Amino acid sequence: MTDPFYPIHDLNDNIVTVAVVFSVSGEAEYAVALAKTLKKYGCSMICISNTDHNTIAKLSDITLPYFITQHRTPGNSWKAADYVDFTSQVPAVTLAELLAKRLARRLDEE
Repeated sequence: MTDPFYPIHDLNDNIVTVAVVFSVSGEAEYAVALAKTLKKYGCSMICISNTDHNTIAKLSDITLPYFITQHRTPGNSWKAADYVDFTSQVPAVTLAELLAKRLARRLDEE
């Protein structure tokens, strides 16, 4: 699935679908709701997140945490409207690229 707004209810039971879910906190309301919907439709999930102890990580089959210091404007909740998160996304992108390269290598071997 390359489109984050792909109609999940159209997923085919005959095709194995793996979703990679990115979230710094793993608690963003929209991302948690999406992860729950993906799980409901039988998708396997890989969570790329800042920690391995969050809601999305618990819903996922595999969690790839990167443990970097979070940086955000002041705010006291997990609601995106309450703060601006400017935590570096370099570790998440690096993990995604490594994952894609390993998958490509495996597919070439087959």
